[in-house]
Amino acid sequence: ANNDPFGHSANPRLTEWEDYFSVWFSPGVRAARITSILDSLKGSLSLENANQAQYDHKDLLVDAYLKLLGPELEKGTLKLNAQAKAFADRLVHWDATMKSNLEEPVMAQEWIEQLLGAYMQKHIALSDGDFAKHVRTQTTLLVRTTYHKLADFLAGDAEARKGGLELLEASLHRAAREVAELPAESRSWGALHRLEFANALSGVMPSFSSLPFPRQGSAFTVDLSHGPVGPGFRMLMTVGEEGINAVAAVPGGNYASSNTRAVYSELVPWLRGKYRPLVPFRN
Repeated sequence: ANNDPFGHSANPRLTEWEDYFSVWFSPGVRAARITSILDSLKGSLSLENANQAQYDHKDLLVDAYLKLLGPELEKGTLKLNAQAKAFADRLVHWDATMKSNLEEPVMAQEWIEQLLGAYMQKHIALSDGDFAKHVRTQTTLLVRTTYHKLADFLAGDAEARKGGLELLEASLHRAAREVAELPAESRSWGALHRLEFANALSGVMPSFSSLPFPRQGSAFTVDLSHGPVGPGFRMLMTVGEEGINAVAAVPGGNYASSNTRAVYSELVPWLRGKYRPLVPFRN
């Protein structure tokens, strides 16, 4: 991870772009968000407000895409039908916060997925079958290729801009149709983005892999949430002359066994960004 807002690479073998979004390690956008929150708390950092830095759900990657879309909508350069125009307007007026009760995160995920597919199929000539077979994760090619190429197109000459606008138009039309076809109960982020557990001891003790609890966040938010990937526990502490005070939350307890009370006693507070106090240590 690093503090450059979009990550930084000086190695041309890694990517043709100087700025990039990391995937396999904590991305620069996540580090940038953590830095901005901590900067806002300078002089007032405490156990009470530090959880803002741990339990934050603004996705700066989604926000970057919206910042490419917004100016084109404002200039009226996109040829969109009424459904796609309403879809796009709703996205650009959203703050890119991946809250479980919102529909906009579902809309954004579908739009970016359609944008990635449209780019790969047009410029790399992948068929639908090849796209599904070879693109293991949306984020891998998304962050290394599509965002930067789209930005390059929109900032380029007339021919390049035409290609960029066509990608936006095609992806918005497809995404608007797909989301409109979802059942009403499946349109919120929490309905599709559920809590998952990955327990290494699941083969030898009672365990569960998923629970019907909605999750906030995404793969790029401070409160990381991507399949079974996320904070296995949260802890905050203060260290001073009076000793150490700490709070923590461990979802699923120490074993993530469905037979332990801790699964439920700490899971709900963890989901809500809450903590339990630990025994204080005094000098």
